[in-house]
Formats: sequence, structure tokens, C-alpha cells
Amino acid sequence: MQKPFCLFTFNSRNYAAGAMVTLKRAGIEAAIMPTPRSLTASCGLAVRVAPEDGEEALRVLAAFCGRKTINVYSASIEGGRPVYKETELNVH
Repeated sequence: MQKPFCLFTFNSRNYAAGAMVTLKRAGIEAAIMPTPRSLTASCGLAVRVAPEDGEEALRVLAAFCGRKTINVYSASIEGGRPVYKETELNVH
């Protein structure tokens, strides 16, 4: 069974690729993946992190590319399928 995760989408493929490097440098494990079809407003790439790393990842990414370029979703598994809900994380 797949665990819940936090998903970041971007309005630029350059931001998505740079996000991976930025998160790695910050010590946050992340994976790049195609943006799910149900989330159409993005560049086609998304970055996935563990839910417990979501707020720190957003803080790091907002400093990298600006908060307005990032959409944040929480993903849970319901009926064997991922369900994405746009969410707000607190950035300190």
C-alpha cells in the first residue's frame, strides 16, 4: 500500500528540475514524477516529498523560486487510487 505524500507542482520545468537539486542540498528526500492528469495547471513535472517534510520543503522551495510559482497538494490513497487536495502549508 502506498503512503500519503506531499506534491509540489510548478509553472516551469526549470523550477521543477531545480527544485530537486535544491531539496537534495537541503537534505530533503524528494522524487520527481509526471504531474497527475487531474492536476492540469502545471508544467507537467511534479516533486513528491514525505508529508512530514512538506513544510520544510515548501520553505526551501519558496526561497528558491518564489511561493507564487508553486502549488501544493496533499495526496492520500482512497479506494486504491491517489486523491489530491490542494493544501496550504505554513512557511516560517
